[in-house]
Amino acid sequence: LAPGVRHICEFLDARRIPRAILTRNSRDSIGHFHRELPSGFPAFHPSISRECGFLPKPHPDALLHIASDVWGVTPKDIIMIGDSAKDDVLAGRRAGAITVLLTGGKDEELPEEHKPDFYVHDLMEFHALLESDFHLSEPQDKHNS
Repeated sequence: LAPGVRHICEFLDARRIPRAILTRNSRDSIGHFHRELPSGFPAFHPSISRECGFLPKPHPDALLHIASDVWGVTPKDIIMIGDSAKDDVLAGRRAGAITVLLTGGKDEELPEEHKPDFYVHDLMEFHALLESDFHLSEPQDKHNS
């Protein structure tokens, strides 16, 4: 798993903020990713791979499905984070979502349509961004939910 995955999952789960996977990779890749999660971690839901029947990113249909049909929110209320400006950011922009590009420290000039709303180096920086720039619910007490 990428550094920070466990931390960001715990942060989101504590606030009951849903998380999904939207990938051009195979269903087997998603299964492998879920098996790598620490014991007891809930899977990402939904997990949409190239076999799921949606047009691939940067087409926004799968992201729109996640927002509206699965989570019951408008696309402007979700964040699309990914490491590809031409696929992840563009899909997010086309859907009307907030976009975050995970740069991994790479700095490149992007065409206007590929520019995200936010840039982060890694998932720890994404966590800091969530805390500083977004109004999130407080962590839920697991015993009183």
